[in-house]
Formats: sequence, C-alpha cells, structure tokens
Amino acid sequence: TFINIRLVEPYLSPEAHTLLLLLSLQVSPNLAAARMAANLSPKQAMLAVDELVEVGLLDTQQQIIAPAIIRLVLVRDSSRHLELLSALRDYTPECDAFTIFQQLYDLSQSFGGLGYWHDASEAYLHEARRLIGTHNWPAALALFETFADAETRNGVTPNSELRFLYAYVLNRVARYKEAEQVLEGVAETPEIKGIKSALCFRAGKHDMSRRLATEVYTSAHSSDWAKAMAANSLGALEQTSNNLQQAQYYFEQAAIHYSYLDMLDRALGARLNRANVLVDLALYDNACATYQQIIAQSEAFVGIQTRAYLALGHALNLQDRCDDAAEVLGQALKLEGLAET
Repeated sequence: TFINIRLVEPYLSPEAHTLLLLLSLQVSPNLAAARMAANLSPKQAMLAVDELVEVGLLDTQQQIIAPAIIRLVLVRDSSRHLELLSALRDYTPECDAFTIFQQLYDLSQSFGGLGYWHDASEAYLHEARRLIGTHNWPAALALFETFADAETRNGVTPNSELRFLYAYVLNRVARYKEAEQVLEGVAETPEIKGIKSALCFRAGKHDMSRRLATEVYTSAHSSDWAKAMAANSLGALEQTSNNLQQAQYYFEQAAIHYSYLDMLDRALGARLNRANVLVDLALYDNACATYQQIIAQSEAFVGIQTRAYLALGHALNLQDRCDDAAEVLGQALKLEGLAET
C-alpha cells in the first residue's frame, strides 16, 4: 500500500489526496467530518471517493486501506499534518475527538490554543470514562499523565473531574501516595473529598477521613459516586472502632450507591466488606450466604471472587467446618493459579 500511494500520489487530484490523508487520521472513518474538514461539497467528496477506490486506496465500502501506512506520508510534512488535524478537530464529534486531540498534542504539545481547552477536556473525559469502564488501568493512567502534563505546560488550572478519575485509578492499582499527590491544589468537589477520605483512612489519618466522609455523605449535593466512597470510608472507620452495627450499615449504603451507578465490582466489594463485619458479629450463616452470593456474581472479577472464597473459608473454619473450609480454600487457590499442595 505504501508503494501504491507513492506511485499514485502525484496523479491524485488535490481533493482526493486531502480526503485520503484526513481519513487516515481518524480511528473511526467519518467521511462527513473529513469532507467538511477538506471544505469539499458532497459532489466533490463523492468524486474523490470514486477516485480513491479506483486506485485501490479505499475499498468498496469506503473504508481506507492501511491508514497507518498512509499516515507515513505526513511524516515529512509536519505543518501539513498539524493543519489537517486542526481542521478535523472542528468537525469531529465528541465521542471520536480524543484521538484527534491526542495526535495534536503529540505533534505540537498543544490542543490548538486555550480556546480549545474545554473541548479537549471533554474528549479526554469521554475516553477516560470508557477506559475505566473496561478496567484498562494502564491506558487510563497514560491518558491522565499526558493531560496532567498538558495542564502544566499550558499553565491551566487542573480539571477537577479528570484529577478525581486520575486519583481513582491510582487508588485502584494501589499507588496511594501518588493518588494523594495528583489531588494537591485541586478544587475539592464532593468526589475529590470522597476519594480523599479513602486515602486518608489508608494513611492512618482517621480524623481527617471521618470529617471528609461525613461532610460528603450528609450533603444533598453529593453524587452517588461521592456518597459511595464516603459510605465505604465511614464503614471502615466504624469497623476499626468496633462499632460493627454502624459499619454494617455504611457498607450496605456504599453497595447501594455503587449499584445505582452500575459499578458492579465496587458494589460487590462493599458487600464483601459488609459480610466481613457479619463475621465479626458472629452472624456466620448470614455472612456465608452473602459470600456465596458474591462468588456467584463475581465471575468477571477474579480478585473479588478470590477474596470472597478466602473469606468464606475463614468463616467456615470459625464454625469448625474444616472440610468445607478446605474445599472452599482450594477454589481460591485455583483462582490464584497456584498448584494444589
């Protein structure tokens, strides 16, 4: 394909050549956006498409062939590359805009000026939510690192929602100190206070954790996500203080709020915390039934399922049901990928 484009490039009409390069810059080919970015009429665009199909650079479904190879043409002309990306930026819908802004930043360390900062933030937020929804933590962290670098380079006030999501992902991968650091100097939204309460609890700052969590949990302005994090922190604090009935209540509230958000893994984690409190209360039958429900619902979340098996084994052992406990712990070992001994 690279040989093909270099052979036919001098003979392509300017319209076909521009349209081809614009299409190569898109992850999801969008002919309408490329046409407007090229300032072509519908008729001009269709003639250009026919031309590209005829020379074998588009297929009959108007899909570009080997876009990564075609993009190599732009390597020798960075100003043209930047011009085309800037044109596409203005016509690409928000759901597809992330890759355009990403390429702009890679090329120029800018999104095209501060006038485009809001659009870039929204595009990065859209992609961040998608990555978090699929638990793609490495890709999400790479995105957040790039955007934080852009904020620093451009002297822009940190975006509170992106910084909250950044801290959330760092917390999920157990990089707690870094999660605290990315929140420094960021405006305290209920979500940020909620995750700060969790980080403070882990750091042993229980008074600060309780203050933040109580403020968020009792506020009518807090989102379900903020309330879920605050309730989870309050549950952990009450469990640490041996106020087990209160701990059970808060963990159940955390599970409810996470369920409202369809965050099944987080809801199951909160229910697991509640079941652990039931064990502390010696309510073994209730606890074991809860663990079994969690195991049945957590096939997509091996970490949670493993923890539930281990906790169930512990609860059974406390009841002197040693054979049942051994069988359950064997299931946990299988999930961990460990050899049976």
